[in-house]
Amino acid sequence: MFRGKGQQQVSSTDNIKAMMTAAIGNKLEKRLPLVSTIFVVGNDEEEFNIERRTLWQDVLPDLQNLAFQSNFDLEFCDVPLENGELTNSVAEHVLQMWKDNPRSWIVLLLGNRYGNVSVPTSLRKEEYESIRSSIFEENGNVRVFEKAYTINRNGAVEEYRLVPSAIKDKKQLAEIIKALQAGAKAAHEEGSINQVHEQRQNRFFSSPLETFVRSILQVSPCRCLFLLRKFDQLVADPNSPNAFLETNDQNSRKIEDLKNEITLKMNDRVMTHVLRPESTDINYFFNSRDGDKYREKIARQFNEKLKNHLADINPPVRPEPPKSPMVLAANEARTHQEFLENQLALGNLKRDYDKRLDELASVKVNRGVFLIQGTDLCGKTQALCRLYHKISDKDAYKVIFFTNLTYSSNFAHEAWRTICLNICSISNIDPKEVLEHFKLGGILKSLEELVQKADKPVCIFIDDVHLLKFGHLLSQIGRRTETAPDNLSLFMTSSNVAPVNAVFAVTQTVNVDVISENEVVGMVQKMAEKVDKKLTNEQISAIRPLMAAKDGILIAKSFTHEILFNGNSSMKGGMDGRMTRIEKEFGKLAVGNAVKFIAASSHGLTRLEIHDAISADREVLEEMNMSIVYSLLTLDGIIEALGPILRKVIIDDRQIIGIAHSGLISWLRNRYLTSSQDIRSAHLQLSDLFADLLIDNEQSPRHEIAYQSFSQGIKRDNGSPNFRRLRLLWYHCLHSGNLDRLKELSLCHFEYVDYVTRYFGISHLLSLYEECATQILHHDLQVISEQVLVPALVTMARDSEQLAAEVIGRLRFTRHENSHFLNSLVDQAMSWVDLYNRQPLLVPLTCWISPPATKVCRSFTLKDWKPGNTVLTLSANHQYILISGNQSDPGVIYAYHIASEQLIGTFKGHTAAVTCLCSSNDSSLFVSTSFDKTVNVWVFSQSTPTMSLTHHTAKVTCAILTSDDQYLITASADSSAKMIKLETGEVMRSFNDHTGSVVSLQLTSNNQFLITGSGDFVVQMWDVTNGKCISRMGGLMAPVSTLAITSNDAFVVVACEDETLKVFSTVGGQELHELMGHEGKVNSLVCAQDDCQLFAATKSKVFCYDIHNGQMIDVLDTAQPFPICSLKISSDNYFLISPCGPKVTIWNVTKRNHDAHDVHADKEGFLTAVALSNDDKYAACGTNNGIVALWDLEVCQCVFTTIQNKGDPITCIRYSVDSQYCISGNQAGCILILDAQNGGVVRELFMHSSEVLSIMSLVHNKMISCDIQGKMVIWELFGDDDTPEMVATGVKPPIFVPPTGRIMVGHCSLSNKEMKIWAFPEEGPPVTRAKLSHSDEITCFATSPKGGNFIATGSRDMSLKIWQIDKGFLTQVLVGHENVVTCCCISFDERLVVSGARDEKIIVWNVQSGDMVCTVNTTAAITSLSMTGDSTVVFSTTEDGWVETWSTTKGRLLSTFNAHRPIKKLINSYESHRMLLLLENCAQLPILCLHNTPAVGVEATRRRSARAQSVSSASNEPVASTSAGEIKKDPILSSNNGGNAQSAPRATAPKPTFDMLERSKSRTSLIEKDRTTTLTQSNAPPPQKSNMCTLL
Repeated sequence: MFRGKGQQQVSSTDNIKAMMTAAIGNKLEKRLPLVSTIFVVGNDEEEFNIERRTLWQDVLPDLQNLAFQSNFDLEFCDVPLENGELTNSVAEHVLQMWKDNPRSWIVLLLGNRYGNVSVPTSLRKEEYESIRSSIFEENGNVRVFEKAYTINRNGAVEEYRLVPSAIKDKKQLAEIIKALQAGAKAAHEEGSINQVHEQRQNRFFSSPLETFVRSILQVSPCRCLFLLRKFDQLVADPNSPNAFLETNDQNSRKIEDLKNEITLKMNDRVMTHVLRPESTDINYFFNSRDGDKYREKIARQFNEKLKNHLADINPPVRPEPPKSPMVLAANEARTHQEFLENQLALGNLKRDYDKRLDELASVKVNRGVFLIQGTDLCGKTQALCRLYHKISDKDAYKVIFFTNLTYSSNFAHEAWRTICLNICSISNIDPKEVLEHFKLGGILKSLEELVQKADKPVCIFIDDVHLLKFGHLLSQIGRRTETAPDNLSLFMTSSNVAPVNAVFAVTQTVNVDVISENEVVGMVQKMAEKVDKKLTNEQISAIRPLMAAKDGILIAKSFTHEILFNGNSSMKGGMDGRMTRIEKEFGKLAVGNAVKFIAASSHGLTRLEIHDAISADREVLEEMNMSIVYSLLTLDGIIEALGPILRKVIIDDRQIIGIAHSGLISWLRNRYLTSSQDIRSAHLQLSDLFADLLIDNEQSPRHEIAYQSFSQGIKRDNGSPNFRRLRLLWYHCLHSGNLDRLKELSLCHFEYVDYVTRYFGISHLLSLYEECATQILHHDLQVISEQVLVPALVTMARDSEQLAAEVIGRLRFTRHENSHFLNSLVDQAMSWVDLYNRQPLLVPLTCWISPPATKVCRSFTLKDWKPGNTVLTLSANHQYILISGNQSDPGVIYAYHIASEQLIGTFKGHTAAVTCLCSSNDSSLFVSTSFDKTVNVWVFSQSTPTMSLTHHTAKVTCAILTSDDQYLITASADSSAKMIKLETGEVMRSFNDHTGSVVSLQLTSNNQFLITGSGDFVVQMWDVTNGKCISRMGGLMAPVSTLAITSNDAFVVVACEDETLKVFSTVGGQELHELMGHEGKVNSLVCAQDDCQLFAATKSKVFCYDIHNGQMIDVLDTAQPFPICSLKISSDNYFLISPCGPKVTIWNVTKRNHDAHDVHADKEGFLTAVALSNDDKYAACGTNNGIVALWDLEVCQCVFTTIQNKGDPITCIRYSVDSQYCISGNQAGCILILDAQNGGVVRELFMHSSEVLSIMSLVHNKMISCDIQGKMVIWELFGDDDTPEMVATGVKPPIFVPPTGRIMVGHCSLSNKEMKIWAFPEEGPPVTRAKLSHSDEITCFATSPKGGNFIATGSRDMSLKIWQIDKGFLTQVLVGHENVVTCCCISFDERLVVSGARDEKIIVWNVQSGDMVCTVNTTAAITSLSMTGDSTVVFSTTEDGWVETWSTTKGRLLSTFNAHRPIKKLINSYESHRMLLLLENCAQLPILCLHNTPAVGVEATRRRSARAQSVSSASNEPVASTSAGEIKKDPILSSNNGGNAQSAPRATAPKPTFDMLERSKSRTSLIEKDRTTTLTQSNAPPPQKSNMCTLL
């Protein structure tokens, strides 16, 4: 939202451009993910059990909270717990992870024990040979040494690497150590090895702990915290090994020397503790009081030091401001550029198509759309990246985009919008045109304009364009543009087996052949060079045969990675063989659980998320022998071993680990997620993780170690959101099938929706709903997306703060029809407004914006479908349809997924056309009937029937299942119906009384009665329990064609061949009424579950009736020239599915209530006048059909309604000075006085014979009214008759009279260029005091709300003049507008005057000096202006329906609001806690509130705030003032009936905004036919206490 931040925007734009320029120039610095890992390292698990338990229970939760609040991930790796005794391989793994991540930290625990010596993980070739020779010469065990190491020739220097399996056996490990130490000692003494590096020689005799410590001490800065613990005065018994004490004296000296060295070098990072237990039973000491003190002390130390260190590495974040679309696009571009750099890092490999790429790179010659296509994994992406690299930045503007790389790169509308914004950034083009568009069609038009404006050719590169999704909300392109813009070169890659939905016609196609052996060899050699390694000729020769496989390039890369990772590879079994070896190395369960979560996620997960998801499953941990937590070291090893199968991308400052290629996802899912239940289970676990449901608030006992998953709350304490939850929670809720959780926690949760909109953009939010729409057919999500968010796009593009207002305004309009989740969304939005404190915010307190009606939810055409009699049924969850009737193959049944429109299965078993389909209530099976006389029973998992029944002797016409799915009833042309037990297929009962074909069946809800319709002109009801006919519905004149029954079993609807449609009573069987209006024979019937709506299908149309009164409600036209032979309604009663020929249409049938009045079409209810009481407590409005409504503004409810004269529009309305009475005038000249407290009619006057346009309220109960013919009347509010005090003519309304009644201001009846000021003498008619004139028509005038000393006039001559009101002297001529001045207003203290004009400009002027205080530009012509009482805020309304709030000092935009209709007038209270709008063609009273208003109130009685008075619409004139420059309590205003009564105190604005309002109420309308309090149905003048206008 752009709000007075011009300089900041410029700076932000410069930063964005700099970011983009750096990205395009490949100058991006490497980003580090925001993740810290704490490694706890010690000798083994038992030695430091108490310290580790303290870290787990007392320190880790606080550190996790710090990390979450500071916006970084925290991983915790307890090395002794995960791996037991420390080994050199584990130590090296930890060191490597620690070095790779500068944000990581080590907690090193050293006690009295030195640790056992382990074997080195690698030996240089000369070391290995020298030691081997020495072992041989010393008669050592050479064979065990040789088996322990294997040669690795892939490094820069050949070396021998330890074989992991060789050291798993402890006895064999001891033999290896003994031989190794003997050989190393002898070789060292001979001088053949390690003469220079003493430390390298010592590693053969050092424990892994010492080696680890010395490696750490060499790194600067040392990110390590040392805990040095010593048990003093205790001596270990050599014959009794102790976990805490060292039994070897030499090792004791080593550990003491090592601790002393640490203390000298790292004094500031050392925690030293000397403990003095009384005995060698250390566990007894730890369980004692001294042990508790020790634990509390180290807990404080760990907490303090680790928090300080982590805070230094990860400084706490400030709340991020909502990101602008330009910043979002720049961040997106950076991610794509980083991926590009990774692709190009393999080097400029020569390919066979290089010459063709060189030709395409000549952008000065080649313009158009170029498609690079080939098979999967053939190098298309690499070709695109190289083509990008070949085109110089000097020759063109370049933007590259990788589909599905990020969360915002899935849907076409979002992708192209991002591309366009990036083009704007790098080419210095104003993005305004792009920002205004969200739908793909508009975005592409903006692209064409951008390309034309660019001073260089524009090159766009899109990888995997066939994967871009085109949803029906924003990504519908309509008619494709045949040619791309002249200045555009569009390069795309696509699979040659997938359809390409390109937005422009492809001009050239480049085919990329399968990569050759030499090309793959070059690629894998580059892979080795990148990590400073090499492949031997033998290894390359072994890789070459692998190229013949379909995925040869991936196999080669995976095996190369295996060689580089492990030093060798068996190269067997392809990719499955590689996965099997990884499973053997790390464990099948460990690998399977990690991979399944990565494969289940949309774009991948962080390492912490994978770790936490697995750690939450206790059963799986036990199976993997990981009782507490999933091993982080194991997980890191698995990720590293998977290599090219995965890709790592930095998104939202996190490293996301995902599957490298879309083709691999299905392979991995087939391997690790073998069933749909496995997939749902994985998504459910991940949804638990991101919903923060894995947090266990119950603390575990102090003797147990328990891991708490890292928090995934929606926001931090400082208000910044958790991006990972926003990104992934909705996705996993959706795919877990838990739609209630999906709505409750994400897509129907206002805070979630608001955060996604603010930080990812409204376009991305709609992409979430687009994705849902491709997966499920769901009413609530459709309402939010299609009826709230899409209509709100215009508003959100201009002011992102208005999301709450749009949700409140639109969904509260339909509150009674909404689901619980939608109403909860409204309540949350209202609560959000109450807590909102960032800036002023305009919010609606009443509703007048009806959501757009959505008739057709979805429609799709069946491929290769030859139309016939199409039959259809729905699955129980209405997500799938079974359909048959394709004349090309009439016996085949097809299963379609509705949301994705995908064919998911075919069922073959009939030899003739299918006549009926019905599905069980649990969707476990379905039944089909056919002309081939069979009834087939199917299960969805099999393509052939499980049972085929042949109980009928003629074609089977229809079938129906009982509600418990135990029995099936079939009907046939053999004049019978049969009841069959599904389990056995046995006929339980036959119904044989018909003499014609039985064509239709219906069952009552309790399965007790069967209704059959036949060709013998009879409908019969049967008792299912005994098979007897209990009643007949006669009187039919033709064969029955179809039947329907309501869900409450009250009515049966019968359609016949003679096109009649009749409703019968189920109980008595008598005909109730006949339904008329349809065209042709009714082929199918279905009743909605509301037992009111009936849908009847004929040829191409579906007619909707009210079954109770027979009235037609609606007609649904499929626009297909085929009969509709089947209708189904969804179980939730929201959707109607109708097949017509090859087209299947899904209709929204939730709003077919014919009793609901369309207020937009009924102009009789439109508001014509509004008024605000002087104490700001009450409001009044009048309608076009003569109704006056009184409102209580504290709760924003209409409390009384009265008809003045039915059919005569209310033309003006006003409150008395003391706000006790409401006076209205109408078109017929009648004036009505109402008691504002009870709505009672006080008096009715007929002093005018024409339309009353102005009513002014004076003190002492005097009133002045003026009609359209210029007749002005002064009269008493409580007079006994209609005799006026004074009548005058020649006054053209609107007029202004201060409450004192001293003067009157009005237009001159003879000239529209003049106004007059009349004075009222003691006796006689008014006397002209002065004339106010312009050179052209006067269009508006205004005074201070209290009258004051000045009057401002605006004119068509584009000037504004200020006059002294007493003498008529001209004091200022204000010139600055460039078009007609349409409105003006003067502040309470008369310091400021504000003018608005058709030049879309607002100017604030200083009254005394005539200087411009500030000028602001709007988007449309100004229609009205108003100010707060303290003159700090001015409100403007425009003819395009916007209300804007401005600061009068600097012209800063404070808030905006879209009323969605042209605004005639705005009136606001003193502090703008209540604002009334008068809209064109609106039957509701819009009431707004300026939440967080900056206006300051006064402790005094005041009247309504300033507003303009235009010639065309002003009828509620302001009241008068005291002296200028002050705001005082006017003693005159305190009188009523002679001044004896006290004035009403000023209303105090409710804070928070919605706190005083009833949230359970629905929309307020002045016309609602179906309510007893409807204004249009009122027949009597007396007021009625009404709640029909109740809103909140």
